[in-house]
Amino acid sequence: MSDNDLRVLENIPKMSRVSTILLISNSITRINMNQDTCQNIPNLKHLILTNNKILNFTEIYNIAHFKGLESLSLLENPIVLQYEYRYYIINKIPTIKMIDFVKVKQNERDESKKWSKSKDGKAFIAQIQADAITINAITTNIDSTTPSYSTLPTVQSTPSAVPIRRIFSDDEKRQIREAVEAATTPVEMDAIEKQIKVCLECICV
Repeated sequence: MSDNDLRVLENIPKMSRVSTILLISNSITRINMNQDTCQNIPNLKHLILTNNKILNFTEIYNIAHFKGLESLSLLENPIVLQYEYRYYIINKIPTIKMIDFVKVKQNERDESKKWSKSKDGKAFIAQIQADAITINAITTNIDSTTPSYSTLPTVQSTPSAVPIRRIFSDDEKRQIREAVEAATTPVEMDAIEKQIKVCLECICV
């Protein structure tokens, strides 16, 4: 699936024997995968996304739904230039052994763990998680252009037959972030996501 000008990774069919996916030199910006869809490839170990256009950490959040992933390449993607890049991958994907064809060493795991427990690290992780949950809920409810991690949807004046985009105020964003940060179990995270979806369904008609 390399060199195909793919823009979104989604709707992957069931491929229980596949352990490696190569998606080199596409135009991928969005990983639209959740826990259920990632189960279509239960034995995936190696995901190569070299030379795409992935910028946002919400995409790594979604990639982490591939349980058992051992190597990930995002070389030649804008996201690799960000300070938190390797720390976040190591934190979010505990099974990872190699990032961008460079082995993850124990001292790097230790540094990632230290970062994730710091004030800045905790805030960063909570923000990405809140953004990912919100964006994934919006993507599920609205058939339109996928919003980026840094830009939540805005309401526009459109006929009632056309879906409108729910705007989240700064206070609502803060509440979502705080709820995610306080959640300690998958059940609590599911409850937050369902609440966001209900909010979206009330306006996306």
